[in-house]
Amino acid sequence: MKVPLKTIFSWFEKGDMPTENQFQQTFSSFRHLDENIKMDEVTGLNETFQKTVSSTAFTNHLQDESAHNLVLARLNASNLTARNIEEWKEKLKIKLAATIDDGEETGNVYTKKQIEEIVNILQEQIDLLKGSEANSSFGGILRPTDNIIVKPGSAKWFWAGSGVYENASGVTIENFGIISFNGLVWSVLEVNMPGGGADGFIDLTQED
Repeated sequence: MKVPLKTIFSWFEKGDMPTENQFQQTFSSFRHLDENIKMDEVTGLNETFQKTVSSTAFTNHLQDESAHNLVLARLNASNLTARNIEEWKEKLKIKLAATIDDGEETGNVYTKKQIEEIVNILQEQIDLLKGSEANSSFGGILRPTDNIIVKPGSAKWFWAGSGVYENASGVTIENFGIISFNGLVWSVLEVNMPGGGADGFIDLTQED
């Protein structure tokens, strides 16, 4: 039986002589280190446990790949939106990122194999022009709005991006090719380039 502290203190005031029974009641009012405390004897403990989750629920939460999907990025970044990606780039100070074609995803740079194919295609076209009867000179790379200067009787050829070239008698390039002037009339040679999406074309003169 526990005794109130106020009563115990009154037994040990100056001049008092505590009895054997008072000593026994005093020590019996406190718990010994060897004595286990029952859970239902701890105030509020059961109520606190009611607010926790079971070990099964906690384990399931740890294994749930969609847990916190809206606030945490997955290790494989599969739940990042386009906006998330741009924000990460900005935070990580990634100004430029080069990507290559990957399945249905079209990259913004060529692979080594694509570059080799492009070089071979361009070289073939240059060799054809060099082997033609006309002594044609290279005039540069054209855009549809460029002012083209040629002289009658003087042959010239240009690499050209997609568009209608009003200054070259209105010839049209679908994607990329060669516009040539034989000294009298304009002609077009379309060049099929590797990579760049489902249709297999890339506009090499496209502005950023």
